[in-house]
Amino acid sequence: MNFEKRVFGILRRTGIGLLVCLCLCQLMFPFFINAKEVKTDGFRIGFHFWKSGDIYEDAFQGVIDGLKLDGMSYTPFIFHSHRDGALARKNLMQMEGMGFDLIISFSSAGIRIAQSMALQTPVIATVINHPISLGMQRGENRNKIALTGTSYYVDTEKQLNLYREICPHLSRVGMIYDSNNPAGYLAEEPLMRKACENLGLSFFSRGVVAPTDLTEATRQLVKNGVDVIVIPTNQELYALLDAVFKITIPLKIPVVSMSKQGVDSGALAGLFGDAYKLGRLLVPIARQILVDKTKPSDIPFAFIPEPDLIINLKYAQDLDYEFSPAILGRAAIILD
Repeated sequence: MNFEKRVFGILRRTGIGLLVCLCLCQLMFPFFINAKEVKTDGFRIGFHFWKSGDIYEDAFQGVIDGLKLDGMSYTPFIFHSHRDGALARKNLMQMEGMGFDLIISFSSAGIRIAQSMALQTPVIATVINHPISLGMQRGENRNKIALTGTSYYVDTEKQLNLYREICPHLSRVGMIYDSNNPAGYLAEEPLMRKACENLGLSFFSRGVVAPTDLTEATRQLVKNGVDVIVIPTNQELYALLDAVFKITIPLKIPVVSMSKQGVDSGALAGLFGDAYKLGRLLVPIARQILVDKTKPSDIPFAFIPEPDLIINLKYAQDLDYEFSPAILGRAAIILD
């Protein structure tokens, strides 16, 4: 043993690489081989992206930064499914076969596919809408895996309180949602309807199936005498908002959003759950599963405690509208 200590001392003093020391270690100390049973390279985490987008990249960066600050050792494996259901299932089955310790899935559509599969690997979700309305809350369907994670959903009454602050005379609320998007017709439309009922506001909604439906949906809401039109979280609608603005701007009817992306696309204002913060918020959940061995079904979904406010000054000018100093002072993002 003294000889072996001298050899290691010489190796260190002469600057011979660490790899040589490790190889000699296995040759001269066979009992070290059993140490391979301990995870020296940390956990294996798979990241599944249903589709690309800034919000998913922001959430991913939040997870990465959070894991680094947490000090957790892990190896990442990244899979992209490009909005292809068959590819998503193939990717998830491959991830299952690779023996990951955890799968992190981004977006509502992607996690619904994961939920429908009999995966043994723990799966957690982020950048998703209301989990209960989407059937994701803690294994409510016993035929599907139990899920947990972080949701960008902002309570609709909080959104409505903002809209009432922007429009003090608000009494009739309109909403346009994508009839093809479960997040819209299962979560945001019924929850907004219920919130309006609780606050004594009239509510009118129109679902659209194709881009050509958007103009007619807007006209119908105008005929209903709505004071504002709400756009929920939907990428397809964001790209088509000009068709709405052509009708609402001359009538000075504000279009408001339930997301940051909607205001980025031209809406007046909205509260949002920041995607980067969602990623950071996911890390304690990952630790509970990886380190504490807690079952996902025993961990409730987490929401951003205090949503951020984004406002659009350019659109306000088009409406001849001025934000109050209180709203200007609270805004986390001001677009001009």
